[in-house]
Amino acid sequence: MGFKLSLLSLAGFLFLIAQPTKSLAQDQPISISGSGSGSSDKASSDSSNQSRGQSTNASNASSNASLSIPGHYAKKIPGQAVAVSTAVEEYIRIKKGWIVSFASKIFDVNKPTLLLMPGIFRGLEKEEESLRSLEALKVNFVALHFSTHNKSIGYLNENETPHFDGGEPNLSAVKFAHEVEAVSDYLKLKKPIVVSLSYSATVVPFLNPSQFPVVIEVSPMGRQDEDNLMGAATQRAWEQWFQFNPFFGPQYVQDAKNQYYHKTW
Repeated sequence: MGFKLSLLSLAGFLFLIAQPTKSLAQDQPISISGSGSGSSDKASSDSSNQSRGQSTNASNASSNASLSIPGHYAKKIPGQAVAVSTAVEEYIRIKKGWIVSFASKIFDVNKPTLLLMPGIFRGLEKEEESLRSLEALKVNFVALHFSTHNKSIGYLNENETPHFDGGEPNLSAVKFAHEVEAVSDYLKLKKPIVVSLSYSATVVPFLNPSQFPVVIEVSPMGRQDEDNLMGAATQRAWEQWFQFNPFFGPQYVQDAKNQYYHKTW
């Protein structure tokens, strides 16, 4: 009887946390519109007949200024990337076992520079189309690899032990923030604009705001319960209830979370 109740409880827990949550990726792309729509279909129709030419021109003009949000990809424009990148690949050594590599292309030191932080596994390579497109537009950029990524580790000397050897105690968002600041100082960037990607958004709170006053967060990593407060409260209640079963409760909760995260990401 107790085993059946546990299975029913687990099914209820899985159902509750699997409820969809609203995210930015589900919204429509934000765009600059040249005309608005009225509440009355008849009024809208009459108005559009009188200003069709103007609204068409405004729509065409605004389509070039459309802004995309995570989950929606902008149209690719052929021929807007250099064939071969001339970005410089180099690295800095903070201390023994601690190296940070990056690729950079600075056209004008007095103009803003995009400081592109990496995703979870790596940073952008200079051969990638996104960076070659920035070169074609003559936009300053620095594409960073954290010291824990293969690109940076590859610059260590033979038999040199990485500074993060030993795992989590030697890793922190504070250290990654120090790496971003070190690269910016090395290149003497006057107007850096930090662009985080996914998990590197966790580094942003530890950056010096006076050095990096502008930050762009692309698909920042967050918690699923930030968008669904009621679902989060229900999930916590179920977790607390499962604690009464010391043998299977914690495993039920962990399995349910793993299933939800794999389903979401």
